Amino acid sequence: MNKEGQHPGPPRLGSGRDERSLSTQEAWIPATGRLVHQAGTHFDVVRVKGELGEKTGSRLLRVHHPTSAGPIVRNLRGDGTYYFLLSRGSADSYRWPPGIRAFTSGHEEYVEVPALTGDGHWQWFSEPADDLEFVDGGELHRMLCEITGFSPRSEAHIATGEEGICPVATAPTGRPA
Repeated sequence: MNKEGQHPGPPRLGSGRDERSLSTQEAWIPATGRLVHQAGTHFDVVRVKGELGEKTGSRLLRVHHPTSAGPIVRNLRGDGTYYFLLSRGSADSYRWPPGIRAFTSGHEEYVEVPALTGDGHWQWFSEPADDLEFVDGGELHRMLCEITGFSPRSEAHIATGEEGICPVATAPTGRPA
């Protein structure tokens, strides 16, 4: 925390980087201002509020990817929500801890994506990188479970009493629970 009692956040990433080098993201990262995207169109969204989002993002940056953990956008207004952007179709592969929301195709959830220079209250916590276009869903899930103490167990484990953490709990419909 700084003297004003606010977390300074991670160092600014990508300073001086040519926005055009992110050719695969050009469709969803604006050159200036910000664009509104529906979850599941270009990416899935995992929404984590406040301190938990900050702690998770910081840990991802510090422990696994010192310069980029993949795209993480934060809204500086309200409770300081963090939006972890995962590859499209991947967020449904996990049973997320309570309070964590995953949005994929078919959800009416939107996220504002700022230009790499930021835009008002929408800022990059971690920018996408050429070699890491999206946040690794498995790594994010593991980290959130570790931080929150959540242990998603498959229905088979629950029925048999076996211990074990499974990435997905499948509902009878065949869709993740």
